[in-house]
Amino acid sequence: MTYFDISSVCFLSAKENGEIEKLKLNISKKFNTTEALKWKPHISVAERVLIPKNKIDDLIDKIERICQEITPFKVKTDKFYFGKVKSPLFKNKNIISLNVVKSKDLIRLSNEIQKLYTNLEKPSMKWKKYNPHVTIAYRDMTEDNFRKAKKYTINNDIDFTYKFYLNELSLVEYRNNKCHIFKRYKFNK
Repeated sequence: MTYFDISSVCFLSAKENGEIEKLKLNISKKFNTTEALKWKPHISVAERVLIPKNKIDDLIDKIERICQEITPFKVKTDKFYFGKVKSPLFKNKNIISLNVVKSKDLIRLSNEIQKLYTNLEKPSMKWKKYNPHVTIAYRDMTEDNFRKAKKYTINNDIDFTYKFYLNELSLVEYRNNKCHIFKRYKFNK
């Protein structure tokens, strides 16, 4: 059977995207980490899953109906997170991210999308709980650079508070070691 390897994400608007890209680039240059630069800033909404090809059309219709019932909503970041990714997909587990405050709209969106995925037999990444965030650095950050980046970020009082609206949901497909936007859904306005 053929599968689509899919993530469900909300990309940030242009203004916030630019501000967070500057932060990612700064950390990347200072601490030799480039992996996070491959993705535009986003918030993951549900687990990464393998969707059987014969179920994708039905799933697309269901997600579209969910997004038609959601209006754009505001979210904000409130602190840095320094930790380890608990995934067999990543050899290097270090991650620096911006914590996104869980709003009722974000939780609702995550729960509804995640519910659609529960009957799929092949999640490719399993979450214990939903921790919305915007990744700043991960996968290729050595332990030494991770410690230095954490110290640098804290000692230099780097701004970590951003407020922005989420206007759409995107399904991103992993194919040939690259990410491709598979489908976009505008929230009902």
